[in-house]
Amino acid sequence: MGKKAQPAPYPLRMPDVLRRFFELTAEENGRSLNSELVFRLEACFKKEFVLLDKKEIRHE
Repeated sequence: MGKKAQPAPYPLRMPDVLRRFFELTAEENGRSLNSELVFRLEACFKKEFVLLDKKEIRHE
């Protein structure tokens, strides 16, 4: 079986206090920091965008 392709890393700079907030909320929600950030970004834009198979984004 082939490996599932991983998205390219994307370094993100943010203030320390904001990173700590996301780290704490990720821990509370049982998610990794990356998963927490993706979850919140998707929730923020779900009214404006439809995610198609998590690979392509189309504006509604």
